[in-house]
Amino acid sequence: MPTYALGPLSGDHQILAGHPASHGGLRLHLEASNGVIESARIEHGFMNRGVEQLFPARDYRQGLMMANRHDWSAPSSGEFAYALAIESLLGLKTPPRADLIRVIIAELDRASSHALFLAALPGFTSPLLALREKLQGILEAATGARMHHHMIVVGGIHHDVDLAWLARGITPLLDEFQAVDVASFAEEWKNLGKVSIETLLSHGASGTILRAAGSELDERTLRPYSGYAVLPIKVSSEQSGDVSARIRILHDEILTSLQYVLGAIDVASELADQEILQRTPKNLRLPPGESFVNVEGALGITGVALFSEGDRSPARVRLRTPSVGNLSALEALLPGVALDHLEMMLASWPFLPGDLDR
Repeated sequence: MPTYALGPLSGDHQILAGHPASHGGLRLHLEASNGVIESARIEHGFMNRGVEQLFPARDYRQGLMMANRHDWSAPSSGEFAYALAIESLLGLKTPPRADLIRVIIAELDRASSHALFLAALPGFTSPLLALREKLQGILEAATGARMHHHMIVVGGIHHDVDLAWLARGITPLLDEFQAVDVASFAEEWKNLGKVSIETLLSHGASGTILRAAGSELDERTLRPYSGYAVLPIKVSSEQSGDVSARIRILHDEILTSLQYVLGAIDVASELADQEILQRTPKNLRLPPGESFVNVEGALGITGVALFSEGDRSPARVRLRTPSVGNLSALEALLPGVALDHLEMMLASWPFLPGDLDR
């Protein structure tokens, strides 16, 4: 029975095969017989930064700069959760216009992340990468940064956005994303890699892979936070839980995210004269206590547990990153999958090494 080891480490002595400056990776330990995987173990941890230990060494505002770095495909989800955890302990209410602009940035990030994963599907020829580049250009113009936008700050947002300009850019882009034929490609992968809601939940999985199996678990509707409370949120879901469903969900959520953006623009435009930032002291101290906040990130549920002892820095921070539970569920699903289908299984299962290892 052959054993396969795929990833940045190879050989009997586990020699590092990747460049030291490259992103971290995974190692898949697979045992297969007749081209079918019989057992699987996913090894990660090759780029752990120990970020949870770095938060207490910085003040609360500096912490925001680290909270957005583990999911680099949609960095605003980390900012969002961390800012909400701080504001929860402060009892701080953010301005409604700022809440809506937070939603706009988060949903643009979600659409960009989903487009990236769809564009990387093996054998899928589409204009999605070019469309994502247009979307990234809009995000960069609105926030001032291509990655790690740092738009969400304690008390609101960093700066205002020209919403009329934003709507003019998003409206035609929504039509272009709508025109991409994802369904035909997805049809080719029906019944591959089926997984049940029970299996996913038992491993702590969340996000698109869970909704592709029939669940409607979504923090935006379960516990509407920030500007989501005033928007009509529709949860996309499929039933089959296979590769085909996961592909369709990614595309459907791109479209719904851009629709949320346009809806939030309409509401926020009526609040043009409102503040975008609730002022806080320069030396920000939180009262003693703890808070735990979840948001619906692009990869799944992103959470922050924040513990304060009344100082300018947190006593402790723990991150709930979705890739950990998602990859745990994938490990349980791989036995029984043909080696020829392994590439597509991995591609249909969104996760990031930085979100795993933090």
